[in-house]
Amino acid sequence: MERIHMSIVSNKIPIFCPMCDIMMGTGQDTEFFLTYGVCKDCSIMFAEPRKKKWKEGWRPSEKEIKEFKSTNSKRVFSILSQIDNYI
Repeated sequence: MERIHMSIVSNKIPIFCPMCDIMMGTGQDTEFFLTYGVCKDCSIMFAEPRKKKWKEGWRPSEKEIKEFKSTNSKRVFSILSQIDNYI
C-alpha cells in the first residue's frame, strides 16, 4: 500500500464506520477504509469476497448489514467487558 501522510488521512477517515457504525480504531481499519470506504470487519465480510461487484457499486442489503451489526457489536461488547476486568 502507498504511504500516505497521517495528517492527510486523518481529515478523510471517519471515527465510525459508515456501514456498521462501529468505531474504527486500528491502522487496519484505516487501510481498509482507504481501499473500500468501510472498516476492516465490513471489508472482510462484504467487500473482499466481492471485489469486482464492490467496485461496480454493489452494497449489502439493509437486512444483511443489520444482521452483521448484531453479530459484530456482540463481539465488540465482549472485548470491552474483558478490558473492564483489567481496569
